[in-house]
Amino acid sequence: MSRKVLSVSKSETENYSVTEKLQLQSKLMFEANEELKKATQAKTELLAKLSHEFRKTLNVIIGFTELMLDEKPGKINEDQRASLNDVLSGSKRLLYLINSYLE
Repeated sequence: MSRKVLSVSKSETENYSVTEKLQLQSKLMFEANEELKKATQAKTELLAKLSHEFRKTLNVIIGFTELMLDEKPGKINEDQRASLNDVLSGSKRLLYLINSYLE
């Protein structure tokens, strides 16, 4: 029974080691990329929910403020009108910012 002895040169061993390291690094990069995709998806979903909630709330504030300014619930004085106009302009500004930046 004869045995064949495989001889492996030092450069072949080094090449194998480099190949293993590259494969490991490639695997780690792939896994990191998958985690990054998941994080990006979570961020996108969060921003969509926040955007919806902010818009919904601001539209209620804007609508109610306009209703008050139109004096539908009753008369308002000039100080109230000035305050309501501040609320209205601030709410519209926030809605504009949300539409501009969260999209």
